[in-house]
Amino acid sequence: MKKQDKRSEPAASNDSLEVTKPDKANSIFLEMPPALFSDFQQGWARNIDLDVDNDTWRLLLENIDGNLLLCCDEMPVRFYGCYFWNKGEFPYLLKKSLQFVVLVCGKQEQAFRIAGYQASAGERCDFLPDGSVKPNPDGDACVWRISLELALLESDTKTETEPAYQPSTYLLRWNPGISSFKLDEYRRALKEYPKGFGFNWSVYEWEDAHEGDRFYMLRTGDEYAGIVFRGVFTSNPYAGEDWAGKGKPRHYMDMFCQDCQPADERPPISIDVLEKAIPGIDWRRGHSGQLLTEEDAAKLDDLWKEYC
Repeated sequence: MKKQDKRSEPAASNDSLEVTKPDKANSIFLEMPPALFSDFQQGWARNIDLDVDNDTWRLLLENIDGNLLLCCDEMPVRFYGCYFWNKGEFPYLLKKSLQFVVLVCGKQEQAFRIAGYQASAGERCDFLPDGSVKPNPDGDACVWRISLELALLESDTKTETEPAYQPSTYLLRWNPGISSFKLDEYRRALKEYPKGFGFNWSVYEWEDAHEGDRFYMLRTGDEYAGIVFRGVFTSNPYAGEDWAGKGKPRHYMDMFCQDCQPADERPPISIDVLEKAIPGIDWRRGHSGQLLTEEDAAKLDDLWKEYC
């Protein structure tokens, strides 16, 4: 390892760098499932978290012929590779040449500029002579995690042979008083999976729905009515038994729920806000799985940006 003066700003945001197109020399290429790929395309996700380990450090960290550059005040007394804990202060530099992240989904690609980054220390461990790590809460090593902040490029790298699918937006409805998905289940999901969770839901207007389409979940039937989370469908529709036990034909879609609001608070986008901002929708009655017009979907997106 070689010591280097610490830099607080990401190399990718340096105005002196010549702006170029993404390529293998200045980019990280990451495979993405359709749901997450759509999430980034639509701007719902803007950060990629990557663990720094033996498989990734050469892609992420500045080095000279394999020698990592350090930006810490005190040099370590032994070799830690990319796992130096440094009392919880990130001791490395992001690669100067790293400017882009390119997400890949099948034949589609979407490029993003790296606008910034944050590094956080994971669980502490011991770095063993064979290059492996062993968990140790008092160890002098750790696995660092780098969160890259991404900005969508105005001209992207989507292929001409398969244009990107433009996802639709659906309004789902959930009445905890009658639904098979109970309020206690929602509370438990929020506690165990604060960054998001997955399950399935019946979709009334399922005929044109696709994996990668988006949804907003409207809670109804109590004083906390309003938009409680949003997400992306992670499967195409499929037939299933009636959740209500009445023998009605139902079609379900798997989904990933994110940006969830607390279970026992009035959501920022309450039903009163919705009725005032988008009066063309009956927010108090209707089926679950309503396909929204592009105009109404855009208004709902704007509400989310304003209130959440």
